[in-house]
Amino acid sequence: MENNLKLITVKELSDIIRLKKSSIYSLVYRRAIPYVKINSKTLFRLSDIEKFIEQNTHEPLKDQLEKINTNRKIK
Repeated sequence: MENNLKLITVKELSDIIRLKKSSIYSLVYRRAIPYVKINSKTLFRLSDIEKFIEQNTHEPLKDQLEKINTNRKIK
């Protein structure tokens, strides 16, 4: 099954991203993480979670400073 169709549970997501289930429910409550609600079940599309992780990945400060310095030299 493709990632964009694969749904995972809160427990599975908890195991994948190593957060407590309560923390995941908090993210859901704040609508800070994409989720699917089917009846009373909260599920997550694996492809959405992969995008969420990418969007919330921060570069080390050293890499950011190098980019800034590179951009200044070009201008």
